[in-house]
Amino acid sequence: MNCTNTSPAAIAAVEESYVVVHPCFDAPEAKRDLDSLGPMKLSRSGRIALFGLRAYLVLMMGMVAYRALDMAGVITHLKG
Repeated sequence: MNCTNTSPAAIAAVEESYVVVHPCFDAPEAKRDLDSLGPMKLSRSGRIALFGLRAYLVLMMGMVAYRALDMAGVITHLKG
């Protein structure tokens, strides 16, 4: 019993195939020249978010420094 389907759609489905290449084995792509790029444009919400992150990090560094100085005995006059 011969079950060969010779319709054009079936032939196209059999002929279409994809090759998957792992990124480690793929050819390296050309990198962009950073000197030819200008400064990035930042939206207002992006600027606000980065400013908030900067303020948070400065606050956390201040708290760590205060705690370290407190544990070292440098800040004894502020305790109640």
